Amino acid sequence: MPNWAGPSATSWHRAATEVGNRILAVNPDLLIMVSGLISSSRLGPVRDAPITLSVPNRLVYVAQYVA
Repeated sequence: MPNWAGPSATSWHRAATEVGNRILAVNPDLLIMVSGLISSSRLGPVRDAPITLSVPNRLVYVAQYVA
């Protein structure tokens, strides 16, 4: 089960950071959009474990309410 910052094999934080940095290595002008887990509405863990990318000011957190 995916989690925000738990074990490496299931960490959405790790995966989003790694892939975001790979994309920015090819094109540093892009915005990297990262959603939370569970229908993109839970971004609470971001407060304790924010994503830091290799290029500053390229990260956008996406939250949407799904009824």
